[in-house]
Amino acid sequence: MKMGEQAPLLSTEQLTTANPQTEKPALIYQYSVESANSLWAAYHLTRSARGSPGGITTYQEQDILRAMVVAAASGLDAALKQLIEESIPSLLGFSDSVREEFEKFARRHLQAEDTDVAVVSPKVLARILTSSDPQKRLVEDYVDELTGESLQSADQLLRICKITRS
Repeated sequence: MKMGEQAPLLSTEQLTTANPQTEKPALIYQYSVESANSLWAAYHLTRSARGSPGGITTYQEQDILRAMVVAAASGLDAALKQLIEESIPSLLGFSDSVREEFEKFARRHLQAEDTDVAVVSPKVLARILTSSDPQKRLVEDYVDELTGESLQSADQLLRICKITRS
């Protein structure tokens, strides 16, 4: 890139992690930053190739910028989901807030649907109890609930931060 065309995402250094549970999320984040910055470089190449790097952007250039935003947002979403998947099982062992939220989830998850009375769902309970590791199965269901929706909105990010605060 030329001077003044600095990549917008300034995470060009290799991320180092002290915990093995953060290695995959860090790699996902790193690759998404590289993808977004490559699209930024493509944007500048496209603008300079048409001979007028200033002025209004073309539709093609706008598409490249949109793709850059999508790459950055989806990379963040994937990295956060991987971090949740990797860290929740161990956080349950020492974080009171994570354990409390997990217990709330377990109560909701086990409750039978379509009833106002607190009744355990035989279907959900049987699925959990017949697994080889019932607690692991319940944790997997919890992680699925936490990561089932996109983590690209502020509300979803705040919800995850609230759950995992220590």
